[in-house]
Amino acid sequence: MKKEGLARKLNQIFTEPWQRKIREKNAQRNFTDQYKNTFGDNDYEELKRIREWLNDKENKQSMIAYLLAENPYSALH
Repeated sequence: MKKEGLARKLNQIFTEPWQRKIREKNAQRNFTDQYKNTFGDNDYEELKRIREWLNDKENKQSMIAYLLAENPYSALH
């Protein structure tokens, strides 16, 4: 623990915020691994890029609806 610089932070390590941060990092790592396994590395990176771009758009919901529609040019979605 001294080597990692944690000896002075021992009390802090056992606090709820510290433990929550560890759980969140583990969950993020697990989701990342799952997405990479599902989509493949290249598609996952592209999806992250598109997601970031899409999040900044005012009409994000309409764009998502367009993408999800089997035929976005049909009156019957």
